[in-house]
Amino acid sequence: MRKLFPAPPFAPPLRLSLLVLAILADGEAHGYSIMKSIEDLTRGSWRPTPGSLYPLLISLENEGLIECRIVSEPGVRKRRVCRLTDYGMRYFLNIVERGLNNLVPIFSKVIKSYYKVVKECPSLNDVERKEKINSLVSTLDRMLSDIHREIKNSSFETLRLKS
Repeated sequence: MRKLFPAPPFAPPLRLSLLVLAILADGEAHGYSIMKSIEDLTRGSWRPTPGSLYPLLISLENEGLIECRIVSEPGVRKRRVCRLTDYGMRYFLNIVERGLNNLVPIFSKVIKSYYKVVKECPSLNDVERKEKINSLVSTLDRMLSDIHREIKNSSFETLRLKS
């Protein structure tokens, strides 16, 4: 089946910044590895160009959100390796918290609308409808399980407030 509407390789600067900060939250990285991580996260549908990523890294460094240093190893090209600063970590936390408050209603609306369209789309038969809904539920379950497993396996589990 062909794609009717291929996703455009589009990410506004704030989203790209957030994605870069999220990748750097996992540890130090250089530009190419950041581009590759984004490509992997989007399952190959998007990879920022060097012309969009490298100026962004310079901007994030100028804002004090990241620190970059040149690393040279014998036989390997010099690389500019970046990491989050303490200020960058706090900024990232603030942006994610604010973003989640805005994202949850949007995500909820999209999921509800998806369900409505699956129910009403005349070109889908009952088997296709069931497959689409089961796939959606499985994806959401997997996402929540991954988050739960990550929290459970971290040292932060003890910080969670019990109700």
